Amino acid sequence: MVRPDNNEVKRPQLVMIVATLIGFVTLFNLRYSIMIDGDLGVINREGMNEPSVLLSQEQQQEEEAEAEEKQQQNMALESTLPVEKHSPYSQVDIAALLLNFTTPKGIDPEDSIAPKAIALFDTDDPGIRKRHECIVKIRERAHQQLDPYIQAFAEHQRPLLIVDPAYHPNVGDSMIYKGELNFLKDVGYEDASVETCGYAQSGPFAKIKCRDYLKQYNSGSTFAIWQGGGNFGDLWYHTHRQRVASFEPLMRNNFTVVAMPSSFHYDSDKVRQGDTERIRNGIAAGLGHANLESEVAKQESAARVVFSWRERKSFEKATEEYPFATNLLVPDIAFHLGPYAQRITQQKEDLQLDIVFFLRSDKESIISSSHDDLRTMLNDLEGGNDLRFGVVDWNTRFALWPSDDFLFTESAIQMLSLGKVVICDRLHASILSYLSGIPFVYIDQATAKITSTLEVAFDSWDGCKDGETAMWARAQTIEEAVQVAAGFIHKYNL
Repeated sequence: MVRPDNNEVKRPQLVMIVATLIGFVTLFNLRYSIMIDGDLGVINREGMNEPSVLLSQEQQQEEEAEAEEKQQQNMALESTLPVEKHSPYSQVDIAALLLNFTTPKGIDPEDSIAPKAIALFDTDDPGIRKRHECIVKIRERAHQQLDPYIQAFAEHQRPLLIVDPAYHPNVGDSMIYKGELNFLKDVGYEDASVETCGYAQSGPFAKIKCRDYLKQYNSGSTFAIWQGGGNFGDLWYHTHRQRVASFEPLMRNNFTVVAMPSSFHYDSDKVRQGDTERIRNGIAAGLGHANLESEVAKQESAARVVFSWRERKSFEKATEEYPFATNLLVPDIAFHLGPYAQRITQQKEDLQLDIVFFLRSDKESIISSSHDDLRTMLNDLEGGNDLRFGVVDWNTRFALWPSDDFLFTESAIQMLSLGKVVICDRLHASILSYLSGIPFVYIDQATAKITSTLEVAFDSWDGCKDGETAMWARAQTIEEAVQVAAGFIHKYNL
């Protein structure tokens, strides 16, 4: 982190600001920093973990979960304030921006208002029309793969159960949940016929815990879906271990389970092998079998448990790992959102930037150490001194558009729309930029999740791969991304 110039920020002022900020205790383990460039001061969230209320069937897991949650909720808000020389944004203005920031409390997920979509092909822009053609093909591919396993249940007019939907500020997971609802509507499920229960990532906002639902309130459902996303494995294990434990009670209660498109990733072979054994044994016990070795047991298991994967490498690994289940290759379900128009609000026109850097700073990032070098990279480009930029992450939106609704809302698109071009290393910042017609350059994560996920989606139609027309590109490094983004501004006359 670049240290502030002592001539620009006096120590007493900085101490007073930091002392005020440390008083805030966040619900979601958020840490913020300020990067100032040109006329803009924005908050960049470092380190987002999904809030969780962990409920396991074993007492030991429950105690560990409670301790983990308590530790997360007691984390204090930290802040450092690097201020660039000659910035027209004063120290007082920065402090005011921070002090007026309110940590969102969250609202009933049913009251959350998702962004309003536009009609497909409601544009004359050839690049955006190309994107819309691609979106149609991606959705068709998803329905081709999943409908045979879902449509029959929709015709029975029984409620569907969504297990542990994401009710937390990571917009990507919220997009997946909203995309799943749109997908299910296309198949025949309306809002009234969808029920939910919570384990981990639904946090305190689940109306009922899944173990209670299965014991007491099952209203005749026989079909359940597990929310898709990037937490299948040990990368975000506090969520996945609840999924592992859920198969036995779901099978015992006569559910067929479809896990929506996910990424498979384990760092530990020991954990992976243990989870596979628990999943296999849980399915067998729930179906009333001693194991899944017999052909009858294998066939019943494959009919009742369907895993879908949004990356080819995940699909291939899972096919080997879970031969007792049905495994499908399906595009990320967030492509069932939108499309959207860019959102340039009159109140934020003065914050319009050339480049929005949408960068994560958690363990999935490979470029978090480069944040402070962005100004230098731009200065090295011809005309780069005049380019205005800001660094954001999902929770920056709460400072610019305060709200207790922390799910996928208009503010997510508004924040991306601040830039003529977006540079990002978050998968769903890439997808939302694509859905919103915003030019973007992406840099992959440590798991190569963005490239692998977009490849599966864009394999739905050759035209999807035309990044030049559709105004998107991949960069290997942050330096290359800066060069490509600056080139986009001139090439597309942005």
